[in-house]
Amino acid sequence: MEIKETPGQTLLTLIRVVIYAVAALCSFGINDLADSFFTAIRSGEGLFQVEQAQQQPPAYGEPYILYYDQDLGNDNKRHVYRQYFIFGGNDAYGLKDSVGNQLLPAVYQGIIVLPESYLLQENGLWRFYSHDLELLSDDEWEDVEIAKDESGKISSDLVKVCRDDLYGAADQQGEIMVSPRWESLELYTLEAGWPLIRVSSDGKYGYIDRDGNVVIRVRYDYAQMGEYLETDSDGQQREVTVIYVYRDEQWGAIFKSRNGDPSEVNWDISPSEEILADWQAMEEDQ
Repeated sequence: MEIKETPGQTLLTLIRVVIYAVAALCSFGINDLADSFFTAIRSGEGLFQVEQAQQQPPAYGEPYILYYDQDLGNDNKRHVYRQYFIFGGNDAYGLKDSVGNQLLPAVYQGIIVLPESYLLQENGLWRFYSHDLELLSDDEWEDVEIAKDESGKISSDLVKVCRDDLYGAADQQGEIMVSPRWESLELYTLEAGWPLIRVSSDGKYGYIDRDGNVVIRVRYDYAQMGEYLETDSDGQQREVTVIYVYRDEQWGAIFKSRNGDPSEVNWDISPSEEILADWQAMEEDQ
């Protein structure tokens, strides 16, 4: 007997195949390959491409993939993939799990799923809830944003939050880590090699740590983390993380010292091509 599937069912089956394949890779400890596979699927540059514009939404709703690293201790981690579906419409959305069981009723204006909590938008404001729908914090936010890498994996355990057009950061339980006092805040600059967050105030840029402490003074016309090719005493070259800065029409660089503190600005360092292109793009947008 011939079995036919509707376009929505076909897409749903395809998504499940992707999830199971990536989960299988992770179970064998091949996390880098899983990342590459998931990135290829998302970009449509891998084994196949889903033309979503030509497909009907799956029967359960629009796919929502939660992808993150779970800390197992002793510097070990594993990739976790969870599949959900957003259903509803007209600013009334709900959430279903991978087999169609309703987790959230269709009453929310926006839904963001985190590993251990939800961000739910009600009456135009975002709030943190547990997965049991217990309110985790009394704070309400006009806007929220989570950081993801190119494969769609959550890349920071912090959430960017906004109140009165000023930005800060909270952990995934809603506790404020960085008070909302900055004109801009970029979680993606929180790199593993030098975990700092770029912020701006009065048109000047600098860096803070995840607790909100200023590490590099907010006084530069431009500041951005990048890579620098360093030559050691043996003539060997290696890439090191550096923060390029621009002030008073002069370029420089700030390096991370052995104890983790920033060095004084080295004004003899020129920006990389990538940094220069980023600065030029910023200048054009202003």
